[in-house]
Amino acid sequence: MQFDSNSSSNARLEELVDAWKLKGVQVCIWKSADRWQEGLDGKTDFDFLVAEDRIECAHLVLLAQGWIPVQAEKWRSFPGLFDYVSLRNGVNHHIHLHDKIVSGEKLTKSLRPPLSNLYLEKTIQSYPPFVQTELEFVIYIVRMMVKLNWVDYLGALKRRSTFALYRNYIDEYELLRNATQPEALARLLEHPALRRLPASIILTAHQNLSNLGWSQRRILRRAISDWRVETWRNLWFRKIVRLVDKRKWGVGKTFAFRTPTIAVCGADGSGKTTLVNALERHLARHLRVSRLYMGSNILEADPARRFLVKGLWFPYLLVRKSFKTLGWRRGQAATESLYKKLDLFLLRRQKMHRLREAELASRYGETVLFERYPLFCPFGDDHQPSLQRGSISMPDILVFLEVSESTALARRREDRREVIQAKVKAFGKLVDADFPRTRVLVCAESESVEVRVNKIADFFDEVLSERAQM
Repeated sequence: MQFDSNSSSNARLEELVDAWKLKGVQVCIWKSADRWQEGLDGKTDFDFLVAEDRIECAHLVLLAQGWIPVQAEKWRSFPGLFDYVSLRNGVNHHIHLHDKIVSGEKLTKSLRPPLSNLYLEKTIQSYPPFVQTELEFVIYIVRMMVKLNWVDYLGALKRRSTFALYRNYIDEYELLRNATQPEALARLLEHPALRRLPASIILTAHQNLSNLGWSQRRILRRAISDWRVETWRNLWFRKIVRLVDKRKWGVGKTFAFRTPTIAVCGADGSGKTTLVNALERHLARHLRVSRLYMGSNILEADPARRFLVKGLWFPYLLVRKSFKTLGWRRGQAATESLYKKLDLFLLRRQKMHRLREAELASRYGETVLFERYPLFCPFGDDHQPSLQRGSISMPDILVFLEVSESTALARRREDRREVIQAKVKAFGKLVDADFPRTRVLVCAESESVEVRVNKIADFFDEVLSERAQM
């Protein structure tokens, strides 16, 4: 197995495995050893198996090492399966911690073979702690038989090929087959825990997967019937329920505690939108992210304010023009004042509503990203000073983006020069201000978007780790 042994991601995983070993917790990577590098790159998860009587100790080690427990989506939650993430070093790592093997179909996971002790017995005593290839091959064939569905069968009928039935599984099959010794495989199948499996069929599958026909698959499925926790009748019902849950709850993991909120702030031209877009993509790989715009841009307005600005704009102009033509200056001034006050009222209402949304999402464990935040009036995205008079709480993490006056002016050529200069000056003073109960992170203008994202993710990970251990 080839992987980057010098990467910071690999060092973090090795440190975790060593910490488990020091505490007497034996673990193994029970599947997908061929995708270890993808796990290090944050493209897939790690599946660690731990003895059930050592699971509590395994949890404590993970917390001590800074890994953060998360709650999987309702349709991805199964007994004996726990989720942890880490956002350090610019990579989103995700661990599935098993106290029992949970596998099978995509949504129902009905296969629970009682082989934990055998897996731990057959684990390679080195890093990474992969399970013996022959055992992984045996269970992979079993898992393949369970995963086959009507789409695979229709594909095989269309191509008129038995081998086409396994086309979605052939890559990993070939990797495991080439690494498996037939003699060692035959000896392993004599183990008492695996005697229920038809050895001849497993060996046939190793020789040529095309020779595994309907009757062999049926025999193999009958042999593992005691390993299935659901009947075939219940599988369809549970699958439908989980499909409904998936559509209802969406994708993304949440935290079991109130999640720190993140606000990205800075003067116009500092790169807030670009950074928030990149940060949202980075965090949403595993987490459920709610993004809230707190500025006054009409493109991000709620329906009521959008109707005012777009639907009533021409009637407003008509009334104002009429008063101006008639020479009724008081009427014109009153119309302008009423329209402005109504816009500010709806803007404040919109911001307060989004702040309440953010608080609710944070309580439910969602990661909340604010693009801008009503820090102060008039240049901190707050059009009314009253908004900051104790009526709202500050975000948990405040990210300031430094920008020079020349850069801001070059990026926002269409804006008024004096306004941009005032904003840059105001935010420059705010960087050094004191914010009680708020963690402040400053990103330099010279830093790239990637560096800024990694810097914020590391900072966020640090705060999450502290909360997870409280």
